[in-house]
Amino acid sequence: MFGAFSTERIARGSASHPWLVILAWVILLVSAGAVSNALFADAVTSEFNLIGEHESKTAKELLEDRLRGPRQFSDIIIVRSETITVDDPAFRQTVEAVVAGVQALGSDLVKDIETFYDNGKEFQVSDNRQATFFQVGLVGDLSTAQTNVGEVHHALDQIAVPAGFEVFITGQSTLGEEFTVTAEEDLVKGETVGILIAIVILTIVFGAVAAMILPIVLAIMAIVIAVGMAALVGQVFELNLFVQNIITMIGLAVGIDYSLFIVSRFREERKKGLEVREAVAVAGGTASRAVLDRKSTRLNSSHD
Repeated sequence: MFGAFSTERIARGSASHPWLVILAWVILLVSAGAVSNALFADAVTSEFNLIGEHESKTAKELLEDRLRGPRQFSDIIIVRSETITVDDPAFRQTVEAVVAGVQALGSDLVKDIETFYDNGKEFQVSDNRQATFFQVGLVGDLSTAQTNVGEVHHALDQIAVPAGFEVFITGQSTLGEEFTVTAEEDLVKGETVGILIAIVILTIVFGAVAAMILPIVLAIMAIVIAVGMAALVGQVFELNLFVQNIITMIGLAVGIDYSLFIVSRFREERKKGLEVREAVAVAGGTASRAVLDRKSTRLNSSHD
């Protein structure tokens, strides 16, 4: 599919105009970074959606369109004591303090808080009567709710809960926010550990700092550009929030792998005595072609 002419011609042209090529990549990198910062948050979600036509999905859409309207999101706050029951005035005071702290966020963030003390419904109380729960309605769709629930968490952390009491919160918005935090932490950890290991291995393989740096730089550039592309695609097709982790994982592995292949091929030609431009052209006509042909073969196999 990809002949020597295309890859070798591109490689030779790049070697002939190195600063122009570097400038083009810098512009592409900066543009991808800007797109990611502006659009990526709106391109991903932690919400689970079925793909295709399913009876449960159809039923959900009919309920929202014809009966209950758009889904309202809410999380559950649990207040628990190790020593006293919900019938003790101190327990009620603690619950009311928690409710007041959350309601202080305003109606733009939360709504619809109804405790056991408001309605007397026993199902909101545990069997031993040492715990009770109540729902906190969150304004907006799931993405907005996940943002707002972070404010709820902060408000709960600021409440002076008496000794012997514990306050918990759970729900889809809380889980989504936790998934987002976990994904970001894992992303940083994966990038840091992965790059450090790659630096050690590449330094041993090449024995030269410059040759070691190039595959890592190219892999990082590929990751940034891929995230930018994902941010654009996500404006049309909503993506799972772990897409960034997947891009980073594959980008580091495949980016360094293929870059290492091409750089190694270039170094072989330089050792044979070829000038830099010719060595780049040969590497482009062999290693680059092999990479593209491999990709083409995989794509054709998947279609078959």
